Amino acid sequence: MANSTFCPVCQRKNDIELNRCAYCGSILRTQQSGIGIHTTLNITPTLENLRTDVHCQECLAQITEGAICFIIEKKQTPIIFHNVSETILGRFFDEAADTNFDLDPYGGGAFGVSRRHARIVRVNNKFVFEDLNSTNGSWLNGQRIPTGTTYPLMSGDQIWLGQFKLQVCFHQPEVSPHSIILLRDTTKSSAAKLTPDQLITKIAPYLKAISDLQAIAAHCLQQGTKDVAIEKIDASGSDSYIVVHVVNHPEAIQLIRKWITPWRREQAIAEDPLPDATETKQAIAQLTLKLIADISPGLDNDARFAMIEKALPIVTSLATSSIELSFEAL
Repeated sequence: MANSTFCPVCQRKNDIELNRCAYCGSILRTQQSGIGIHTTLNITPTLENLRTDVHCQECLAQITEGAICFIIEKKQTPIIFHNVSETILGRFFDEAADTNFDLDPYGGGAFGVSRRHARIVRVNNKFVFEDLNSTNGSWLNGQRIPTGTTYPLMSGDQIWLGQFKLQVCFHQPEVSPHSIILLRDTTKSSAAKLTPDQLITKIAPYLKAISDLQAIAAHCLQQGTKDVAIEKIDASGSDSYIVVHVVNHPEAIQLIRKWITPWRREQAIAEDPLPDATETKQAIAQLTLKLIADISPGLDNDARFAMIEKALPIVTSLATSSIELSFEAL
């Protein structure tokens, strides 16, 4: 008879009599099956990024279009679902549906995952994410999402289900170089209509920062650099948005959506905002580090630090500008 069992989360060997892993504290699989955790534990999520040695680029080499690769923290083997139309993320699935992702064997119960926590659906060749009224909530790239609303996914996005963290990787359809972005001036005293002063002092620097970020992304990805071009600016609507028709910016917009917008919102809703300029600079430096690591995780230290130094003033401009990029219509 076996006298030991392996933790499903950290993969370390434990004494068979233990209910929890002696190394990471996760409930062991023998306790999760059958008569284990049937009621979802109430968990306070920790807003720390997923840590893993596996990268999306490695996953993409193993999958085809329509498949999703899940990277789970502390598990070095990615989990792949092929030909996904819908997958429910949760635990204790009595129905043996191949498209359901049972997180119970990976410590889902201990980390506050509900039975039917969230789902990913493929719509028009793209994937969207939705929380299913879970007990402990769902986060997308550090931003909590309300129940019943679908959010578009991009390859490399981080999903948190309570305290359970994973990353999704998939082949994205070709992004059109032509698109429309919506800008909004968050200054309460901003004019209802676009003024020359606002265009010169706020809109133009923000668009220049997008262009500079795109150039850095193209350099890291070893792509040919194409200048971001503005085809049209429209501020004739009755709402507060400025509509900009642009070309050649896809990576920059994705990076802003994934990293900078959630960071801005965290600062806006924080109970204890950053108290001084020094701490703000340090926080933005950490944000820049994550952004560069996301673009090109394989950079050596010298190249990474060079890119961080180059990107820091650009990220600072995008993170602190009174102009924000809206994704409501993207």
